[in-house]
Amino acid sequence: MRARLRDQQCDATTHTEVTVAFDGKDYDVPALPGITYAFTRVNDFVYVLVVKEKGVATSTTLTVVSPEGNTRTSTTVVVNPRGKTLANIAVYDRQQ
Repeated sequence: MRARLRDQQCDATTHTEVTVAFDGKDYDVPALPGITYAFTRVNDFVYVLVVKEKGVATSTTLTVVSPEGNTRTSTTVVVNPRGKTLANIAVYDRQQ
């Protein structure tokens, strides 16, 4: 699987692309030294992404795709540099 991620910060947008398997193993992200992605398929509609920095998990995203494929919901839990846990829910609807 090829993962394409876009990170929007207040002063810049970064695009990251990495090819990984849904096997739960850590894959280096060439554009982000020290960062790994691990994807695990739960079933046909659900997968989990764990992002690690220098071996420490910094975020976990649970993504659910609706059975008809029209909606994707991603729930991300992040630990920021100060150790505070933050959560974000993003819902994406397919444009017809």
